[in-house]
Amino acid sequence: FVNTTRPLHLVRFHNGSNSSQNLIDNVESPIIFLNHCKFPKYVIGRFHSSDSERWNNFQRINKHFPLLKRDRNKSFYKSLKEIRMVVSDHLGTTFYESLQANVPIIIFINPQTYTFRDQAENLIEKLIKNKIIFFDPKEASLHVNDVYQDINTWWSSSKIQSLREEVLRKHCYTSNNWINDWYKKLL
Repeated sequence: FVNTTRPLHLVRFHNGSNSSQNLIDNVESPIIFLNHCKFPKYVIGRFHSSDSERWNNFQRINKHFPLLKRDRNKSFYKSLKEIRMVVSDHLGTTFYESLQANVPIIIFINPQTYTFRDQAENLIEKLIKNKIIFFDPKEASLHVNDVYQDINTWWSSSKIQSLREEVLRKHCYTSNNWINDWYKKLL
């Protein structure tokens, strides 16, 4: 489970919750998710590096789930190699890095916090329809409960893999020939 946190005070505009909205989006929602999770002993929490200087999300969530293990890997990429799936309370870099590594990912976000431009609506709808993005942490948890024992059947389906490739192509393009690609774009 990858958790994020926001600054205590508004310092710049974020795509996501600001200020005390963090307590709903990044503390209360994860607690709801974990309350409905059938596999809590397998959950490892990864918290933002500045969490203790901000809202102390780990400490707040840990009060409800004292056996919650904490990911101690410095590298998220190392963690990706060791886990079965990622669940996150925010839509950000974690999402794209998980997709790039082809690690199953579920996101639950607050629809009042996240807004999407018109060009993204179709893709967001596909992610919702295919149960990758949820607006309800309980529904996200129920989906994880359903697929966890055989997650590869869901994640490896042609429909999910095609959607994954579409997201990567549109929003997270990578190339082994990136220098040539940049050169062509800049000409």
